[in-house]
Amino acid sequence: MRFESKNSLIFILFFGLFSVAFSEVIGLEQVIKEVSTKSDSVKMMRETVNRSKYTIKEKRAAALPTVSTQIFTGRSFGVGLGASGGGGAGGMLSETDPTPASRGDLNQIINNQIAAQRKMSEANSAPAYSASIEISQPIYTFGKIGTAVKVANYYGQSNQLAYERGVQEMQLLGLDAFYRVVLSDMALSITERTMERKKELSEFLTRNFQLGAGSKAEILATSADLESLYPEIIKAQQDVKTAKMQLCVLMGRPLTDLISIDTTSTIPSLIAFELPNRDSAVKTALENRSDLHSIEYLKKANDGGVKIFKSMYLPSIAGQLSMGAASNDIAKIYKENARNWKVGIGLTWTMFDGFANSSTAQQYLSDSRKLNTAQKSLAKFIEIEVEAALTECIAADSNLSASYKIFAAVQEAYELTDENFKQGSGQFAELQLAEERLRQGEMGIMNARYRQMRSRAALLVTMGCPIINTEEK
Repeated sequence: MRFESKNSLIFILFFGLFSVAFSEVIGLEQVIKEVSTKSDSVKMMRETVNRSKYTIKEKRAAALPTVSTQIFTGRSFGVGLGASGGGGAGGMLSETDPTPASRGDLNQIINNQIAAQRKMSEANSAPAYSASIEISQPIYTFGKIGTAVKVANYYGQSNQLAYERGVQEMQLLGLDAFYRVVLSDMALSITERTMERKKELSEFLTRNFQLGAGSKAEILATSADLESLYPEIIKAQQDVKTAKMQLCVLMGRPLTDLISIDTTSTIPSLIAFELPNRDSAVKTALENRSDLHSIEYLKKANDGGVKIFKSMYLPSIAGQLSMGAASNDIAKIYKENARNWKVGIGLTWTMFDGFANSSTAQQYLSDSRKLNTAQKSLAKFIEIEVEAALTECIAADSNLSASYKIFAAVQEAYELTDENFKQGSGQFAELQLAEERLRQGEMGIMNARYRQMRSRAALLVTMGCPIINTEEK
């Protein structure tokens, strides 16, 4: 069983080294740039901004003329459509015929006219052909169109600010994902070094036991610890792989991309960032926070909605031009007597609508008041976030300094305990405890570095500033 575990571990280690040899090495700054420009979340937010641009264009189109055409061919049904005027023999008297009309001719003419009148009163069908073009140009709408364009602009500016805030938060997520890979890789390295120390200890105890010193129980305990590390290494390797895949997703890359993290990379501007005082940080946050100003533009948009629906009770004036032709005979549709046209100015005025528009205006007004309350509430929470972020920065600096001291102490303690044990004056339990503290100390330093970096990055984001500037907006 032990032989199989070792073979599996060797295969995994070989495969891991082979992948790293052909993987791309990326640093923290590159990760944040790709996350803030190529991630799926950023792409979706960008589409929201693009959509708002076309919404503005749509509202502006209401001030431009509309042109529509219509062509119709078919049959129509109605009273008198089947009637046609009588002519020729038996229809009417000819003006060029010198022969006087007889009584029978007059009777025939009267009967034909009566039949035509009867046919005009009956419903019949007939061919119908028509073509027309209509042009309508708004002239004056009492501010409806202008206000609609302003509202669309407010929504667009709100979406743009929300996008900027989203990018800042995505940068912080990118930093977290980067250090998730770093910490999981660090955990794997520490576990591997622990295994090497356990192997060395196991070999030492075995040699001493063969020479008649030591205890069989210590050898068995060390062997058990060593065996338990094999599944830990496999799990640690899977954690590294999973963290890298999650980072690839966040960066907008395929899951199959081979990447290797530069664990030594940092952002110098974050390390050199001088912590501001509380009042200055709060002032900067209230001035720069895009989400706070996004709510302000949404409030303006709702105020514009109130104005629009109140103005629905005012008339709208538009110029209208309509030209076309209609006939029952397609060959005669272009003749002058088949043409028709209409030009003038029309006024539309909604006198009463059951208070529908006024009720809608009140709904927008209620949303505006709600947004005003939300904006004030967010400003209060921003002050709390800034103060908490500043405290975390101070605590992270203190934690890093303490971590270095702790690691130096546990490293020296382990070396002394290990040396004493090998000389026969130490306890096996003390050595195991010292080794566990050394592992925790190694991880503690990396966690402290991450905490210091993240605390400053979180403070920048809380103050409404990007972690790094990107070209895309």
